[in-house]
Amino acid sequence: MTCRKDDSHPLDQLYKACGRYPGGIEALAGRLGISKGALYSKLRQQVATHRIGYCDELSQILHILEDAGVVGWQETLAALVQRHGFLLVSMPAAGASDATDFTRSICKAVKEQAQAIDTLATALSDGAISDVEFLSIEREIHAAMTSLASLRERSRALYQRSRLGFGVAAV
Repeated sequence: MTCRKDDSHPLDQLYKACGRYPGGIEALAGRLGISKGALYSKLRQQVATHRIGYCDELSQILHILEDAGVVGWQETLAALVQRHGFLLVSMPAAGASDATDFTRSICKAVKEQAQAIDTLATALSDGAISDVEFLSIEREIHAAMTSLASLRERSRALYQRSRLGFGVAAV
């Protein structure tokens, strides 16, 4: 029996990501040191006797999928945080920069926000949002949030350097 997957359910997202692991779920089970049957059971919502523990197994599985370059591995996290009313935004590294680079980051964040708002306004012009428009809105808003997260991390790095007596010249 095949069960329909729900893209908003973290376990279904994890199941799909694990299936994209090189060699599939069977190879991932071997990497985790468990039988393929046990992993299949843990990845299915309908099996009450097997559950994935967050601290150990879920985190380990996600690290393995990320290290293997599995496309969409982070969708599990996105579904999990969305289920609880939050958004997932990757945290770009702050990196070293000067005042000019910091200013460019501010401008980029403003530009990304403006593009997201423009995309949304254009989509709403006919009173409805199509599938294509929705995907574009999602992309633009995610880009805006990511640029703001980058700006936040740069600000955090500057704050930490400032506390140590260094200035903006080497953020």
